Amino acid sequence: PQPLRLPAEEGDEATPQSALVSPLTLRNTSIGALALFDDADREWTEDDMAIIEAVGAQAALAIENARLIEETQRWALQLKTSAEISQAITASLDLNVLIGRSVNLIRHNFRFTAVNLYLLDDDGSGTHARFYQSTPAADDRPVAPRHITLNPDALAGQALRQQQTLVVQQNIPQHLSLLPGHPPNTQSALAIPLRVRQQPIGALEITSDRHNAFNPDHVAVLEILAAQVATSIGNARAYQEQQEVAEKLREVDRLKTQFLANMSHELRTPLNSIIGFSRVILKGIDGPLTELQKTDLTSIHQSGKHLLDLINNILDLAKIEAGKLELNFELLDLRPVINAITATAIGLVKDKDVEVIEDLPDDLPLIEADETRVRQILLNLVSNAAKFTQQGRIVISAHHTDRHVHIQVSDTGIGIAPEEQENIFKEFTQVDASTTRKAGGTGLGLPISRRFAELHHGTITVESHLNAGATFTLTLPISQRQPDGVPPASKAAVVPAAESASSTLLVIDGDPRVTDYYRQYLQDAELDIVTLHTGEQALETARTLQPKAILLDVLLPDTDGWSILSALKENPHTAHIPVIICSIIEDHFRANRLGADGYLVKPILRQDLLRALEELDKRNRQLKRVLVIDDHADDILLIRRILEAHDCHVLEAANGMDGLDMLYANPPDLVILDLTMPQLDGFAVLDSMRDNPKTRRIPVIILTARDLTGEEETRLQAQADAILHKSTFTDADLLQHVDRLLQSAAE
Repeated sequence: PQPLRLPAEEGDEATPQSALVSPLTLRNTSIGALALFDDADREWTEDDMAIIEAVGAQAALAIENARLIEETQRWALQLKTSAEISQAITASLDLNVLIGRSVNLIRHNFRFTAVNLYLLDDDGSGTHARFYQSTPAADDRPVAPRHITLNPDALAGQALRQQQTLVVQQNIPQHLSLLPGHPPNTQSALAIPLRVRQQPIGALEITSDRHNAFNPDHVAVLEILAAQVATSIGNARAYQEQQEVAEKLREVDRLKTQFLANMSHELRTPLNSIIGFSRVILKGIDGPLTELQKTDLTSIHQSGKHLLDLINNILDLAKIEAGKLELNFELLDLRPVINAITATAIGLVKDKDVEVIEDLPDDLPLIEADETRVRQILLNLVSNAAKFTQQGRIVISAHHTDRHVHIQVSDTGIGIAPEEQENIFKEFTQVDASTTRKAGGTGLGLPISRRFAELHHGTITVESHLNAGATFTLTLPISQRQPDGVPPASKAAVVPAAESASSTLLVIDGDPRVTDYYRQYLQDAELDIVTLHTGEQALETARTLQPKAILLDVLLPDTDGWSILSALKENPHTAHIPVIICSIIEDHFRANRLGADGYLVKPILRQDLLRALEELDKRNRQLKRVLVIDDHADDILLIRRILEAHDCHVLEAANGMDGLDMLYANPPDLVILDLTMPQLDGFAVLDSMRDNPKTRRIPVIILTARDLTGEEETRLQAQADAILHKSTFTDADLLQHVDRLLQSAAE
């Protein structure tokens, strides 16, 4: 401290006459001064000097503390603002929304004059970029980019080239031309390169109207924020790429589904011809055969059937994997299903020393399940047990808990080694080569069964040891609903069981105007009209609704109506539904060959449509539906010709399993049944029919070429309504029994 004498000014009595000044220092650095003034000519003492020095030291410390508090508060505010911005910009995966939100929030929250972002294009040039410019409002609206060529000498271009943050806080006018769209009062500028996984993707450019706006602390905060923006952009780009890949995969899945649908038709058609014509030739219709020719044709016939089964299984697997297989859940009584499976097992082991035992509790509950698929699972398990059991027994049993039913198929066969037990559920896998050669099979039955069980939210497990038999357990939930009553999510659609839909008309036409015309034509007909404009869901909708009739155009945007007609008539659940072709194309021959029930040529008048529907009603009232279950195509053809001339509508099934599917899907008025058939013989079909309340009272005529034993004849007389032999029956014999049984059923 030094005394300081100040010269007095005339007329100014307030002018101090003396002063004492002491510097304010902090860590040997002067930060200011503290001055004492006196209006008298005072001599400052050593005590005065000591006091001012002590006060100055305290003042310097207080000033430093205040500055640190202010700086800390400002730093905390910047970090808080940065965190809020980071949270906001990570909430979106839309690139334009994300960048618009980023530049606007940074500009608004930090009070900058402009915030711009340059996003390099993916062309590898390093100069073509999308330019995003902030707007005055801090909102979430997306910012539309402009495509520009980035000037390498501009501030952002230099930051990208040097891959470091650049700050300009002086000589701003020299740099203004390098900042596109800059505000006129720019005093400071900053550019930060943006990187994702060390790869440059663009730059963030910020301007301010304040001098020296970017001190090291500000730069550090903004660099952290820029890194977060770059990460969010990288995430958004990755998400966009994933969406594009997902869309491509969906397209591939659609093409796969379409390919499978086409291939199923293209493969099955020639195979059916191979199987059918080989059967006709084996029957000797085209002339006598040598024993060698019979052997070769039998091999062709059996190989064709084997290949057809393999194709059907592969298509089922493909549908499951594509999520296209839909289940028809309804209340199911397992007892008749298991009874029928037991009868099947008896038929499969009739030439072996194997006993089939059924052990069911009296209180077996109803479950929610797809009857066809449950039957298919159990048939696969029973077929495997019969295949690998040469002597002993097969036991089919069941028990239940409060929430699940457990069905077990146990055998005393060759068994499965523990290390192989999981492999048997893999597609095209058998236990070992020797077993495959001896027992045959494709290795698809158990994998498909497990998939069907999983679609029911159930499981299939196995317990077995070599040479000690095997026990397969099918576990199914009693209810398909969760505890809160909400149906569980599943790849398989849960379709409610179809109720009576005799008043429903299904219209499949690609032109919405045509369906509107149909609605106007039929507004007084008391019909519920359901329309489809593509063929994608045609088969499933028909199976679910069970409509009175279907009006089908053959020209559809995604497929042709002929393939839909073929699929409808080949499916046992929809084959009985009348289909009227309504098209501008005239092809009556093809329609008749595929099984159409009527043909109308566009433009269709109201009276034409009403007349066609009336004819269907009249035919339905007159015709009786007769299901013929026989594996001989020529025999079915003969029966069809006899019955159709007698006002009967004939349905066909080429084996016992297909016959049961058709029986349960839509019970006919009468069944004509052969006894000797592949997969499931007529005895097992008849047992299953009589054990099921839905089919128990349907009259059955046995038409067989088999020489019956006394025991077989007694068994059939108790279950069937008439027995005819193929070698001796006449048209009159058949029609006499048909008329008698149909009349009795009607009464």
